[in-house]
Amino acid sequence: MVGGKNFDKMPNIRVLLVFVVFLLVLMPTEIHMILLYSLPNPVFTPGLASNLTKDEICTIKWSKSPRKITIKNKMNVAKLYNIPWDEHSKYEFDHLIPRCLGGADDEKNLFPEILSGPWNAHIKDKVEVRACSMVCNGKLDLKETQNAFQADWVSLYKQLFPDLGDK
Repeated sequence: MVGGKNFDKMPNIRVLLVFVVFLLVLMPTEIHMILLYSLPNPVFTPGLASNLTKDEICTIKWSKSPRKITIKNKMNVAKLYNIPWDEHSKYEFDHLIPRCLGGADDEKNLFPEILSGPWNAHIKDKVEVRACSMVCNGKLDLKETQNAFQADWVSLYKQLFPDLGDK
């Protein structure tokens, strides 16, 4: 008996409690990060950088350089992440390693970023702008910054925007 009610007669609460325990206790930390922070699945999106040098990266006008990602690429990535194509407008199919840091136009560097929620595509865009500027100004190392995006862009956000913290 829980709170005057027979717990066995409340199957929905039991299922919910088991699910919460599973999420909070049994799931690996990496899965927590994916669910909570919109991090890509590293199996589907390990990240991929081109062979461009820092000098080459910093002289390209990225806003004028066409992306080579097609609708077919986006559909393939959506399928990997079990996102029905009729829901694709809720996501930005973005480069894990940003193009302005030499991120490749390749499905291994593409993931669906949610457009809403606390750690969304717009927040990652801010990290990209600041990181790219800092790399080109010599304040961050290119390879280390590429690796930081591959590992956890949310942690990079917290490093680059320390006064904003967890937003």
